Amino acid sequence: MCGKLSRSKTKKERQIHETSIRTLHYIASVYLGCGVFDCGSEQMNPIEPMKRLTKTSTQHFWLVVPTLLIAFALAGCAVFIHHSDPLAGFSSDFKILDQVIVNDYQHYIHNLSPLEERNLGPYPADFYEDETGQHAVEIKIGINGTVWRHVLIYDKDNKRIKTIKYASGNYGS
Repeated sequence: MCGKLSRSKTKKERQIHETSIRTLHYIASVYLGCGVFDCGSEQMNPIEPMKRLTKTSTQHFWLVVPTLLIAFALAGCAVFIHHSDPLAGFSSDFKILDQVIVNDYQHYIHNLSPLEERNLGPYPADFYEDETGQHAVEIKIGINGTVWRHVLIYDKDNKRIKTIKYASGNYGS
């Protein structure tokens, strides 16, 4: 029996209690990865499962951590940097833009947060076009040492189809 029961409990209460204790021991042993406890014996050593847990955790640590360190060393910080350029395939466009695009990007600028709007440069927008006739407007904003780029992409009918905001680098003040 796994635990001392008072004699005042009924047989059914003792069975429920024993079943509960066995279930808890089983769940704990499976969770800890220590095998199944033997609830049939009164001499269960409570230190043994912790020794097994410590040994298992240490083995996992020495397997996982060096693997992650090697992967990080091989890949470097590039793993965490977003490399795709939303303006890939576009080239600078110095033509006069359609008034619809001008109105849209100016409306976009006026709806920026006060902090973003305050940090716009004197010429905040650059204009691009790709070979299919799509246009793009890039708005650069420097905030607290980080350069934020807002890219508005328009289809051939001058309707905005995509808006992308990302941090593209840092600057020193």
